[in-house]
Order: sequence, then C-alpha cells, then structure tokens
Amino acid sequence: KITLSEPIFDNLEAKHVINCFLNGNLSQGKLVKDFENKFSKEMNCKYGIATNSGSSANLIALDALKQIYKIKNGSEVIIPASTFATVAMPIIQLGLKPVYVDIDVETLNLNIDQLKKAININTKIIMPVHTLGMPANMIEITKIAKNNKLLVFEDCCEAHGAAINQKKVGSFGKISAFSFFVAHNMTTIEGGMILTNDKAINDKCRSLREFGRIPQK
Repeated sequence: KITLSEPIFDNLEAKHVINCFLNGNLSQGKLVKDFENKFSKEMNCKYGIATNSGSSANLIALDALKQIYKIKNGSEVIIPASTFATVAMPIIQLGLKPVYVDIDVETLNLNIDQLKKAININTKIIMPVHTLGMPANMIEITKIAKNNKLLVFEDCCEAHGAAINQKKVGSFGKISAFSFFVAHNMTTIEGGMILTNDKAINDKCRSLREFGRIPQK
C-alpha cells in the first residue's frame, strides 16, 4: 500500500537510527558527513552542510551571505509573494527587508518582469523559491543578478533533484537550501541542507551551525 500522505520507511532506516543511538552519534557523525558529501555531489555542488531543518538552512545561509558580503541592515531581499513563512522570517530575523514580488500564474514562481521592476539600489539578494518542485526561471534570474551585481540564493526545499537543461536546481546561485521535512519528496523526518561551491561560504555556514565556533576539519 502506497499513500500520498505518509512517509514510507522499512527496517533499513530503523536499523540506521538504532545504530546512531548505540554509537552515540545523536547530532553529527559519519552518517551525516556521508550524507552531506553524497547529496552535494548529486546536486553538482562542492559543499553540503547539514542542518536540523530547512528553516535553519535558510537562516544560516542568509547570515553567511550577510557577513561575508557585508550586507547592511535594511538591505532588500527579493522573494516571491506566494511562498512559505520561513522564506521571509529569516530575512526579518537578520535585519534585512523582504520585498515581495508577484508570481507567474503558470509556474507559481517569481514573475520575471515584476522581478526586474523590483530591483533598486537597496537590493542585494534575489531569493527564488522552486515552488512545489517546479524550477524557477534560473536562466533569466541569474542573468538579471549578474547584470545588477546581486547575489542569488535558491530555496530548493521542495525541489530535490529538479533540473533545468540537466543542471540541478541548487547549483545556479551562490548558495542554496533544501529541506528534508516529512512533508517533502525526500525526507529524514526533520533536517535540511545548505549547498554551495564557495569554500568561504561553506566555512562560514559550518561555523554558524556550531554557534560561531570554528568546526574541526
């Protein structure tokens, strides 16, 4: 029996969970590191940073961008007007300003024409969300970002494995975030992941995940 509303687990997952408890790896450990490496490789990114949720992934990723690129409080982050609360809330938590841009009725993703109109001198980040697994128009979004010297942060929380011309979402921007919440198409019950190809961003995200401490290599 396969349902649309219940996750499917078998004894393999149960054994891994029990082994984690028996080995004392209650937060980090070899399995988490392996997962970071395998998932980032599958998504065509160099670095993967596992988190406790997709919401935390968004918060840490935005904080890393803010610190590394010295983005000032009040700077604007463009997001789709129709999206989940934890797209906007980390922006507000970090002292930045979410700017809501209307969506395309066909894809439910950022409307490109409206995106162009929303950019101004205070805009620093474009944060497309691949709604319900439908990739946003990353070809146009990355062009717009490059022309306006803006950062791109992809929210891929519902789009594991989605691709545009065989290029995986999450690998277009400077950084991306995924969620493995139980409601998504790939789940670890809770959990999230940050992906990037930038070593400085990877190191900053790992430090922020550990409350500012420098993580072991």
